[in-house]
Amino acid sequence: MKKTFLFVVIALFTSNLFSQDVYNVDSIRDINLHFYNPDWRDSLDSYYMQGVDSMEFADVTINGMSFDSVGVRWKGNSSCSPGQTKNPMHIELDWIKNQDYYGVTTFKLSNLFKEPSFVREVAMYEFLNWYMPASQSNYVNVYVDGSLLGFYVSTKSVNKDFMEEYFGSRNNPRFKCDPLHFVGAPDPIPGCGPPPPDASAALMLFSPDTACYQYSYEMKSDYGWQDLLSMMERIKFDSLNVDKNLDLDRTIWMLAFDNLFANLDSYTGSGHNYYVYENDSNRFNPIIWDLNEIFGTFTEGMSPTELKNLSLWYHTDMPQRPLLSSLLNIPENRKKYLAHYRTLVEELIETDTILERCTELQTLIDSYVQADPNKLFTYSDFQNSITQDIGLALGISPFLSGRYSFVTSDADYNKTPPTIISVVPPTSQPLCTDTVTISLVVTNANNCILGYRTGRFDPFIYVQMYDDGNHNDGAANDGVYAAEIPPFPANTQVDYYVYAANADAGAYLPVRAEYEFFNYIVAGETIAEGTIVINEFLASNSTIQDDQDGEFDDWIELYNPTGSDVELKSAYLSDDNTDVLKWQFPDTIIQANSYLIIWADKDETQQGLHANFKLSSSGEAVVLSNFDGSVIDSISYGVQTADTSYGRLPNADGPFQILFPTFSAENSALSVSDLEKENIFSLFPNPAKDNLQIVISNNHNANDISVIDLTGKLVKNISINNTTNINIDVSDLNKGIYFIRIGQSVQKFVKN
Repeated sequence: MKKTFLFVVIALFTSNLFSQDVYNVDSIRDINLHFYNPDWRDSLDSYYMQGVDSMEFADVTINGMSFDSVGVRWKGNSSCSPGQTKNPMHIELDWIKNQDYYGVTTFKLSNLFKEPSFVREVAMYEFLNWYMPASQSNYVNVYVDGSLLGFYVSTKSVNKDFMEEYFGSRNNPRFKCDPLHFVGAPDPIPGCGPPPPDASAALMLFSPDTACYQYSYEMKSDYGWQDLLSMMERIKFDSLNVDKNLDLDRTIWMLAFDNLFANLDSYTGSGHNYYVYENDSNRFNPIIWDLNEIFGTFTEGMSPTELKNLSLWYHTDMPQRPLLSSLLNIPENRKKYLAHYRTLVEELIETDTILERCTELQTLIDSYVQADPNKLFTYSDFQNSITQDIGLALGISPFLSGRYSFVTSDADYNKTPPTIISVVPPTSQPLCTDTVTISLVVTNANNCILGYRTGRFDPFIYVQMYDDGNHNDGAANDGVYAAEIPPFPANTQVDYYVYAANADAGAYLPVRAEYEFFNYIVAGETIAEGTIVINEFLASNSTIQDDQDGEFDDWIELYNPTGSDVELKSAYLSDDNTDVLKWQFPDTIIQANSYLIIWADKDETQQGLHANFKLSSSGEAVVLSNFDGSVIDSISYGVQTADTSYGRLPNADGPFQILFPTFSAENSALSVSDLEKENIFSLFPNPAKDNLQIVISNNHNANDISVIDLTGKLVKNISINNTTNINIDVSDLNKGIYFIRIGQSVQKFVKN
């Protein structure tokens, strides 16, 4: 068989592929509200004071697109105040009806509390997306009945849609790590007592009873308390293996980001304002939320100088912050933390990237801020906020400058990491049978790790790299480390990155790993056209053949007419000529001169070969192709009749025609056209259980009666001897469909 290679893909690749135009920063949208209740403001204030999630009905128009029966409520903690004109808002388009604005169902609108610059949140969410799954933000003007209420920041909700986009699932355990809003002290939970002081929602284990955490964490899923508790137990009692329950790399990115930018209304400081979501690998992922007080606006009682000089190890001695005190006191984790920290400094502060972006955004929104009738700061505050402190909000430029000076003079920050000179990818595109060697050229390292995975949402697998001369790494101790990645099926994308460390520090390549990575696509051996054929298929199976679970589903029969076994793991099956790579075969062999059945039932959870599509009895296509899209065999078909198949006659190489089904067997010489010939006999009863009566016309010239099963096998042959009325014993036949042939006439009967 010919070997075909796809173009080699070795490139940086970010997993944030689904940013939506709804959050395009350059597009400032208009949201116009019309409340059904004229006293809507009083009602929203009342709901907020009561701590309930009740909402007011409204009609909403977003950039000309209208929605009715929308739910609106206030949101936030200190940023929301009853009686305040411009409160933050939560808008649910699908509160009552199933409706969305270009895929977005929920809008979270911030009123820019403590945010005179109007750009902190939007800019820093934009940069946060370089390193981990995060929301996006942009700007909206909010009107009520055509009157401008104010200029808001709109931030993508951390809801089920967010989980689907970034984690590939939507219904797993999800928690908002934020103490619930109460008026006064909450009622005590029986048997729990108060949580430890300052524990907030920082994943500190203090009780084995999940009920004791219900005031600190808001469960946003249908289940998950025990999963959350198991994660906290792992952090406390088995922190070296925390990656089994918590995505350690994303956690370290979060801790580095929050510390560097003094984002203290967060896990690092106040111990809240984030989410965790458990993906299908049973690992919780932290998700940062609420960046309006970044750059030291949330002071934790510190002066501006203290905020700029915030220790890189702030709160790592605080038991109530176990992600810091447990995880960052593990030496290897400290090296990884500092590696990510250096990347943030070098990419965002040292290059003035943040400062330049904030200035661009202020230019973009200048006229909108000036026109906002209810802004919480003056227009002059807005103009000066990048260079000057405005109240508690530190000037962005002096904060970043001061932070850079302090951090880059820190002894731990200045420990010398390895220098990764290059990563050597595969020299040609790997085949599905190839083991792939990845090499790393590095100096000043004594430990190197290769991380790889084969699914966008899968955890990375870590492999030790060696410089010993025995692992395709060249000579021993030459600064070239290598490790192997095992074979994978054709068309698999393999993502990988490297990490190198010495006694003092570590380094990644790509530097944004694990959120960015290198990758290659596995090639495979192509199957020549005609080597395997689509031999028969049944697009409407009512009674012919059931699968192993007793279900009568559509099926496709392939046939290998050659004298050699053929591997199919590089092949695909589809019902769409425009999407031929629809369903990839698992590791499957079709043996020489043999048949293979694939159930087209859109149920891959069943054992055996079950494709991810169904066949349409109204007509479509069946396509067998290679991983590169080249077609091995295909057939387009029209309307199908129940329990009659479409197959090749003669078997394997004849044209397609309507047949009596022959499941996993040679196509019968009987075709449906045989039934259309003039009949010289009649059958009764039909269906039959024990006896079948056949009445034959007097003018027949046949000598015998043939009983044929669905595989085309002759199961009975009875001599007629000029008899016109004959009784056949069919009690010994299995239940199913059979055919009676007398001369050139054929009829079908069913054995009960």
